Amino acid sequence: MSYSGLVDTQLRKAFSLAKDLAQVAVFSKKNVTGFNFGTGSVVSAGDGSVTTKVIVTQTKKSRTAVTKTLMVESSDVGELNNYTTVTLDGDLYDVGETLKNTGFIYLLTVSKELKDG
Repeated sequence: MSYSGLVDTQLRKAFSLAKDLAQVAVFSKKNVTGFNFGTGSVVSAGDGSVTTKVIVTQTKKSRTAVTKTLMVESSDVGELNNYTTVTLDGDLYDVGETLKNTGFIYLLTVSKELKDG
């Protein structure tokens, strides 16, 4: 067995052992189909999604936004550039910065704006 296969197997085991620390998240892709020059907006259609487990390592809340740092297996989601949103606990977050890419694990930020209440 190769080292990458061994690491991948052990990561799956670690996420499985994390139990309630690991949460189900849905990474959603957007397929850009064109640009509307009249409105200045991108024309897009949904292009599928990937459901996987993530571990939330940090949550920051301000008056205007919530930002979470997530850890996810790279083999489950592929390239993070393909995704625009993540649904976590029923809330929709925008995909932000990739903080770390080990080749096996991504550490990334996701955020959502809070509505005025």
